[in-house]
Amino acid sequence: MNFAYLSLVLFALVGLLGSMAEAQKPCAPATKVRCNFYCRSFNRLALCTGSTCLCQGKT
Repeated sequence: MNFAYLSLVLFALVGLLGSMAEAQKPCAPATKVRCNFYCRSFNRLALCTGSTCLCQGKT
């Protein structure tokens, strides 16, 4: 394997891990409160990451 190919693969992996870490940032407190309030109206659990609010069914 040549050095350029290994460098490209390493760079791609670092970028992928960086984007995964960015996606799992916790919500801002105000967003979390809104998400909890919204999901409770449907009797569901709130999942909040970044600016995304998802309501998951209770098991």
